[in-house]
Amino acid sequence: MSFFRRLFGGQDASQSPSGTQAYFSKEWNFGLTLPSDWETLDQPESNLGWTRLLRVAGPRVARERAYLSVNISAVLEDDKNLQKYMDKVESDLRRAFPDFKPDTRQERTLLGQPLAWMTYSYRLEGGQRKEVNATMFLGRKEMILLQFVGETEAERWTEDLRRFESVIESLKFGGIGVLRYPNLTFHGVPACELCDTSTPDGKYESVLILQVNRLAPVCRGCCARLTAA
Repeated sequence: MSFFRRLFGGQDASQSPSGTQAYFSKEWNFGLTLPSDWETLDQPESNLGWTRLLRVAGPRVARERAYLSVNISAVLEDDKNLQKYMDKVESDLRRAFPDFKPDTRQERTLLGQPLAWMTYSYRLEGGQRKEVNATMFLGRKEMILLQFVGETEAERWTEDLRRFESVIESLKFGGIGVLRYPNLTFHGVPACELCDTSTPDGKYESVLILQVNRLAPVCRGCCARLTAA
């Protein structure tokens, strides 16, 4: 067991029970347990401040497939007001979908961190759709929002919601419990926060160590040890 794992703890994010498949992103250092018949559709992309890390789809058993996306965004403010966040999401959706209908709004936790949980419905050309939006608030001061959006046909909602919840609750960070944020690079800091070593180019990796729940600048060597521990 490495020094970092002894210090912070953590678990293997690569194992999954039978009937499921393990997904793990080395770039972002997080893993999920997916149903074995789900398919990964595309690669990450960025849009309007969010980066889509993953999009998966269920089997074709109805007119439309069920989809689940995992998105991430950095927010440079310390604001864990979940009700305020859900108010904004609902307002945005009402503008986008005239027949938008809210269902549930809950404050939950995921990996011990605040989670805004919303379900709602809207209509597209193909029919009525229902959706879950679960957004996790990570960090202090500089924050990360990790968002899950699952959508499916209204007729299949009860069954697919169980699958969405199972996938969301399977979230794990690799190594000692570390989420990498490669899109955010620290500049102007004096040294690595863990080993106190300065890098030649003055650039540091951005990681969130779940146990201390804070974004931290670390050198490439410490980043590798944290995520591989």
